[in-house]
Amino acid sequence: MKIKIIAICSVVIAFMANVHAGWLTDLLPSSLTDAQKEWHMSERGVGTSDPLYPLKVISDGYKMIEIYREPERKRGSGPTWPAYDAVNWGWKLTVKNVSANKLNVTVNYTLMDADGFKVAYATPNSEWVTPGNTVTIQSTASMPYDQLKRVTQSSWSLSYY
Repeated sequence: MKIKIIAICSVVIAFMANVHAGWLTDLLPSSLTDAQKEWHMSERGVGTSDPLYPLKVISDGYKMIEIYREPERKRGSGPTWPAYDAVNWGWKLTVKNVSANKLNVTVNYTLMDADGFKVAYATPNSEWVTPGNTVTIQSTASMPYDQLKRVTQSSWSLSYY
């Protein structure tokens, strides 16, 4: 009787191992912490002492939005990219146009590690800002989940015409 139970358990374990090979690595990470979900705001100004510079940056910030599973992908006839866990993150930057001209402002936003190395970046986003008005430019991007622990700071650059 004892041998039958061990044999049955062995078969069940072997079956589960084959059916669910890698099941542990397929699980999503538990969740984002409350601190990661909050805005990490900064009040950095534009790095210029030019009194005629047409823009004033009021604030900027970033936050993590959600964890999701990026599915396995095939690139044409090339190799298959394996599935991986990813994080959606968002950024925003509030800017005021202090010039007399309507400006198209483009923001490049980057997440960095403690040493200032780039961890993730977002596709540039732009908005028209009329004279004297303040707008918040924002966007979202994603990065591999395993890079999240490296993020400690952010940086941005902007351009206008």
